[in-house]
Amino acid sequence: MSLTKGHWVTIGVTIGAVILTAVFHICIREWYQPDIRYEEGSWYRSTGYAIGSLKLQNFGHSDAEDVQIIASFSEPITDIATNDPSVTFKVINGGVGKKEVCGLISRIVPDEKIYVYFATENPSLLNLPSSFISNIKFKGGKGKAGKPLFSAILGGIIGLVIGMLAAFLTAKRFEKIAFESHYTNLEKSIMLGLTSGSQGLSEEQLKKKLETEFGKVSFRKFTLFRAAISAYKAIRGIKDTKLSSN
Repeated sequence: MSLTKGHWVTIGVTIGAVILTAVFHICIREWYQPDIRYEEGSWYRSTGYAIGSLKLQNFGHSDAEDVQIIASFSEPITDIATNDPSVTFKVINGGVGKKEVCGLISRIVPDEKIYVYFATENPSLLNLPSSFISNIKFKGGKGKAGKPLFSAILGGIIGLVIGMLAAFLTAKRFEKIAFESHYTNLEKSIMLGLTSGSQGLSEEQLKKKLETEFGKVSFRKFTLFRAAISAYKAIRGIKDTKLSSN
């Protein structure tokens, strides 16, 4: 059995729905996970010291716990501070007097922004590091640079769902219109076969009439011709039987 465009669209939508369901569950899971993003700010230089900043933000929808930050610099660290006095940067390893530090922030709640400032001895311009963060991790995940793509991905998925739904409904609409038109043409073709047989026209003359009537029809044209010819042969058979019995 050959499949029509409508059947293929239905199959495609069904497969798409299965895939989208799986993607939807993954998105829901990701939505409720913490998502720590970080940005390294520009250096501020003054007499005797330089200050680099680190911005942390939780774009997720649950708390990020035990956020561990590892940073290294070209010169020894002289001080570490945060923008919020209630937020503690607990040094685990290294720190003041060292060129590297491993520190811990106990919790970052959803949408919270924390700035950590690292002061070091003033290096030469050429020794200013373009990036000083080695690693950021937290319970259940890792920090990432830049802003999350989740919103863009979610928007794309929603757009895909809407597009597939629109395509499905459009295909169904066109299929309905095509079948309604087909049944009207089918009725015409049968009547044309019956009248041609009653008038004593030849089968070739009937085919010419069918070509004139349905030449521009693309949907199931062969069915229209076959129905007309079957009706033509049926009426001719009845007439021939009556003639032979007379």
